[in-house]
Amino acid sequence: MNSDPPNDVQFDKTFFDNLKQFVTELKTKPVTPEVGLYVNATSMMYYSNNPNVPGWFNFADWMNDLMDYYIIGFDKFNPCNDQFKSGIVPLNDSNVQTNNTLTAFANVLKSSNIAKDKIYLEFSVSPITDPEISDNIPKCYVSYKKYCDPDNTQKYDLYWCADNADSFFQKGKFASDIKAKGIVAKNIDLSDPTGNCGCDNQNQFITFSMILRGFLNQAPITDCEKLKNTAI
Repeated sequence: MNSDPPNDVQFDKTFFDNLKQFVTELKTKPVTPEVGLYVNATSMMYYSNNPNVPGWFNFADWMNDLMDYYIIGFDKFNPCNDQFKSGIVPLNDSNVQTNNTLTAFANVLKSSNIAKDKIYLEFSVSPITDPEISDNIPKCYVSYKKYCDPDNTQKYDLYWCADNADSFFQKGKFASDIKAKGIVAKNIDLSDPTGNCGCDNQNQFITFSMILRGFLNQAPITDCEKLKNTAI
């Protein structure tokens, strides 16, 4: 189940009652032993900064009792532009000018009444495109395979926003530090399916491995020359 970001339409006050009824019904079905909710991190920060705007979840009302888990995603956390070439989900604002950082999100999460023991964090393990430059590139084309391609004549490293080894590791460690139950790798099939990034063992899912090592508090991967950019 998915919760959409805030919009300008009038909020339907019957939504929560209908949602509760729907979830309750789902959990009676043997084919749905668990029910979770996808929550957008940007929405959490928006409503935290605008508490009088109607439409946000009161997790403690009934959701924490009925929901088995929450997946908090960082899709479109920041725009892909020249400021976020090293990734759109920075750990802090030391190198970028934005209010949307993982450090800021941690404070929002701490003040939220969402069940902290039921959350997973979702991070993209593929590059992000700048829509003003590459709006017509097919989504399946945006991968670390292309980003690390030695014959890359399109200079995707200049046009795309892509995390590096340090920032991937930081994201996994962040999830561990806030005691998330786990991490979800978005677009894992677009990581580096052919080992173009030249890592030691030609790991086809190297960017996921970088996050996983951070989450498991293992040593970071340091042998990927093409992913050793300046850390965010």
